[in-house]
Amino acid sequence: MRPRILLVDDYPEGRFIVTKSLLRPLPDAIVIECVDSEAAVAEARDPRTSLAILHRALDVDGLPLVELVRAANPLLPILYLSSADRDRHALQAGATKFLHYDKWLLVGSVVADLLLPQRKGEAELESDVSKKSRD
Repeated sequence: MRPRILLVDDYPEGRFIVTKSLLRPLPDAIVIECVDSEAAVAEARDPRTSLAILHRALDVDGLPLVELVRAANPLLPILYLSSADRDRHALQAGATKFLHYDKWLLVGSVVADLLLPQRKGEAELESDVSKKSRD
């Protein structure tokens, strides 16, 4: 199953850069870009969404945005990007992982690592289905 990634950033160039970095290790990913918190929360509630990458929305700054998305989906992995050192605050707000914006080149590999448990579970499920159909 193709990972569906929610990307929230009010800066178009930021979304472009993050998407480029994301698609290198995950070329099959579907990237859903949002610029406002209402669309981000709606996408976070969608059961097809695999992970969220959050920076800030037009109407909500970064940490409150993390809190909104976490409240909308308590199980969704969230990668929070910021140019400020907010590692501890990001985790307290509900982020799964923090990445300083200067390290945007690592976004793809960090997301791939965060998705690993989901992808492993999907592979095991496919294997079980295939095995049962042969029996």
